Amino acid sequence: MQSSIEVLPFGTPWPRGGYAEAALLAISEVELEERISTSLVRGTEEGLGAWAAIGLRLPSGAVVELVNYPERPGESAFIVRTVATALQDSVLNELLSCLGLDQPSVIWRAGDAVA
Repeated sequence: MQSSIEVLPFGTPWPRGGYAEAALLAISEVELEERISTSLVRGTEEGLGAWAAIGLRLPSGAVVELVNYPERPGESAFIVRTVATALQDSVLNELLSCLGLDQPSVIWRAGDAVA
């Protein structure tokens, strides 16, 4: 992980403008924790079950939230949330670069057709 990524403290207010789900990343909780050198925040959300998450500020200043619902069926993956008005592709590409991931790590991205 690049040292210029800032891990946001739990409870940091989300920037104005709401959020959008920008992508789904194939990365395990353990691997993400290793790449950001910190533990994820964990909790339970009624109706969705357990979650693990982290808020990050990228070098550009963009804010992202990565959330995993480990009880969800399927592969271990994180939902990437961005500020709704952000250029999602740009933010996602910056996040991938900062985490040392490549495009095959992206299971789905906003704008992809749903089969």
